[in-house]
Formats: sequence, C-alpha cells, structure tokens
Amino acid sequence: MNRCDHNPAAPRLQLATAPPVRFPWFIQTAQDRLEGLYTDRTLFPELGERKRSERIEAMVLVGKALLRNTDRLTLRAGRRLADGSMTGITMHTIAGWAGLKRQRAYRALWDLRDAGYLRCSQPIERRADGSRRGLAGIRCFTTHFFDRLRLGGRLRRERAQLWQAARAQHVETIAERRRPGCSRPPRSPRSSRPGAESSSRTRGRRARDPSAVGNLCAAVQVRPAGLFSRHRTNVQY
Repeated sequence: MNRCDHNPAAPRLQLATAPPVRFPWFIQTAQDRLEGLYTDRTLFPELGERKRSERIEAMVLVGKALLRNTDRLTLRAGRRLADGSMTGITMHTIAGWAGLKRQRAYRALWDLRDAGYLRCSQPIERRADGSRRGLAGIRCFTTHFFDRLRLGGRLRRERAQLWQAARAQHVETIAERRRPGCSRPPRSPRSSRPGAESSSRTRGRRARDPSAVGNLCAAVQVRPAGLFSRHRTNVQY
C-alpha cells in the first residue's frame, strides 16, 4: 500500500458515498463495465498502457462519480434544478463521492479529458460590480466514451426515446399554456371561407382575366403588350 492508500492487489473500485436511489440500467451498466478498465487496459486504448495502477483506479472512481449524475439525453454531469436547467458539480463533491483527495481527482479528470472521453468548460459569472466568480465546471461525456464500453447502440436508442418524450411534453405544455388565454377563434380552412376558391385552376383563370389586365395597365399607364414584354421602357413613374 502506497501513500495514497492504494493496494494494487486489492484496488478500491466502489464509490465512498452510496447513491440515494437506484441508477437506471444504462448508468449502472456503464459503471460496472468501467471497473473492467483496471484489469484490461485495452478497454480505453487512448489512455495508454503506461499508466500506474493508482492512476487507473482514480479514473475509474471519478468516472463512476460523474456517471451517477449524468443526464442520458445531454450526457452532461450535473444536478437538475426545479426549472429544468442543470448546474455543474464541484470537484470537492466529486472527490468526496469517489473518496479521493482533490488533487488526485483532478489528475484523473484531466486524463479522461485528454483522452477524448470528457469535455470540460468553466462558466464565469459576471457580477453587477464588475467582478467575476467561477461557477461549478461543466463536464460532458462524449459518445466515444460509451462506444468504448460497448454501449453506443443502446445510448443512441435511449437518447432518441428521451428526445421524443421531451418533445412531446414540451408541445403539450405549450398547448396547455395557450388554451386558457386564447381569445382568437381557430381559423377555418381556406375551402370553408365565404367567397374563397380552393382550386388553383380558378385562381389562375382569375389572374389571366383580360379586364383585370386592362385595369392594371391603366393604373401604371402602359399598353397591355408592354406589361409582359422583357423591356418595359414606356412605364411612367
């Protein structure tokens, strides 16, 4: 056992803080398969084969800590608020879930980012007095991460189902919001309006009516033949 309490023969691959609820099948399977990285380095070949065992252990724990709060539609790790938006998770919280020191958790996170399995960004809040404050970082898994776990096909199916469910809920919410305050009656179809003609042939005959063409020519002071000619040089403005 070394200075970071790592035992290569008996690695600790379970989170220090147990989740309060049961994970969906997709998240739980991703966490279970991620543990195989410790014994099979070819699972994530972009990490290289020269990583120390304690570094691999930290990457497994940080990956599982991020997966426990990952949205399957956006692949973003964070907490969902009451208004539907998401906020990031601080590294202090991630390190606490994983049971690691903060600097060791940072190194594991940077390894996953440099290998192309995570996208990280740092939002900045600008205050009224002109000062700025850093917010919790935004961390999103890439689809390549789940492809390495052999979950790419399942991810695409689940994201399609979640997108359809979110879209249907969004349309229903707009309809319910507009229904009570809607004072305008629904517009009737074009064919049921008085005096309306739905046939395109009828509209074409009306446009080619000689009397209508003559009235138009009189309005612009041009001869009927000059209206449809290529060079209308006799138009008076």
